[in-house]
Amino acid sequence: IRIVLPEETDDLAIMDGEDYFTLITCTPYGINTHRILVRGRRIENIAGEIVAIAEAVRIPTYIVIPAIGVPLLFISLALMLLYYKIKKPRKSTEEMLQDKGDSFKGKTVVISGSGNVAIYATQKATQLGGKVVALSDSNGYIHDPEGIDLDAVKQIKEVERKRIKEYLNYRPNATYTEGCKGIWTIPCDVALPCATQNELDEASAKALVANGVKAVAEGANMPSTPEAIEVFQSSGVLFGPAKAANAGGVATSALEMTQNSMRLSWTFEEVDQKLQDIMKGIYKSARDAAKEFGMEDNFVAGANIAGFLKVADAMKAQGVV
Repeated sequence: IRIVLPEETDDLAIMDGEDYFTLITCTPYGINTHRILVRGRRIENIAGEIVAIAEAVRIPTYIVIPAIGVPLLFISLALMLLYYKIKKPRKSTEEMLQDKGDSFKGKTVVISGSGNVAIYATQKATQLGGKVVALSDSNGYIHDPEGIDLDAVKQIKEVERKRIKEYLNYRPNATYTEGCKGIWTIPCDVALPCATQNELDEASAKALVANGVKAVAEGANMPSTPEAIEVFQSSGVLFGPAKAANAGGVATSALEMTQNSMRLSWTFEEVDQKLQDIMKGIYKSARDAAKEFGMEDNFVAGANIAGFLKVADAMKAQGVV
């Protein structure tokens, strides 16, 4: 996150000396600017509006403020935007599989975590025909070869707010193991790390490959270490990096802002279809960029290149460079 402070004035200039400042959000599929009214408003109210606008931003955000000396509270809240996460179901993994003549149907899926990302990744994978057999929390993981009972997990995590080991009260035939790392030793076709950063290391990647994993897509932010990514890529495993695979939260926030601006109210089905179209576009942009630059099927490089070109082209078009 960048905070640009053009001129030095007193601490209250942001409230009393200027009418607006600009929030610029840069994503792989476009640049959006938001004018935030500041005259006569309290700092905490302004900061709250920024958080509301950028609630799911996990990629570079630029805040242009017309004065320095802004209270530390405001800057701290602005910096938190990079880590504020509300993620929603995505279909780039399905698109990646379909592009190779495959799908989720009949696949065994292992998902780490049991928060919003993992729960709704489980729901989406199941809807697409996959069977999710494992979930985890910070204490350990459950393995249910018959398929995770998602209603039970929602009851435990969203209603009772308890630990994942309580799942055994609902499904006695499942197993619970203390510690999280072992979840990647469970044989699966698709692995979706949705828990935390750097949770999937080189040894875990090798275990997945040895057990025949076909695709790995990141739901958390950077859950795979660089060494793990190298293992996947060198083994021919389809790998969807977080910056592309979990862009659904940002995309849906953009759709929500569009509805607000146009005074519209779309149905769930309309929003889901638009989200699918966005995720397919992100996948195709990453795929085509990788191929164009001689790195076919390297979606990490493709996502980096496509994202850079999108922002660079927009900056050139607007005369920034």
